[in-house]
Amino acid sequence: MKKNVLKSGIILSLVLMTITGCSSTSKTEDTTTSVENSSKVEESTSEDTSDSNSNNGEEIKTFLYKNKELGFSMEIPAVIEEYSFFEEDSRTNEDETINSVYLMYKGEGDESILVMFEEMSIAYWDKMQAEEGPKPVEVKRNDERVVVMYPLQSNPYEQGTTDFDIINEFTKQSDCIVETFKFL
Repeated sequence: MKKNVLKSGIILSLVLMTITGCSSTSKTEDTTTSVENSSKVEESTSEDTSDSNSNNGEEIKTFLYKNKELGFSMEIPAVIEEYSFFEEDSRTNEDETINSVYLMYKGEGDESILVMFEEMSIAYWDKMQAEEGPKPVEVKRNDERVVVMYPLQSNPYEQGTTDFDIINEFTKQSDCIVETFKFL
């Protein structure tokens, strides 16, 4: 059962990447990316994010993901901090560079993509929206670029496992990602 759910998650991710025009990918780790814990988040973010980090009135602990190369940051629920890592790649489609950031999870089971973010030009995003098929969620845009995300569609881990419980909690708290997203 666990392998079927994981295979379904991987297949969904591959289908989404194919739909968005994946031509070639090579995942590399970004040496300019920094991840900071929640105590530093308060120091490095403005006051408008403090109220957004709540879940039904409960404070959500977060850690900061900052990507200086792509020029954005966001807070991630700390429930996955010790199990998470980030991977990046870039691809070219129709002379457009699309940068991807994958929020990965590695607990007791296999690795899984929790959320995929793509950074692209506004013109390319507008063209992508005109096409048929599933669309990612627009996170934020500035004058030239837009960042979109493909959120987790279902829990890839087997019910009754620690990984399943952690991912369920992450999903409940994940609104803070969009709420705290900032261009640097």
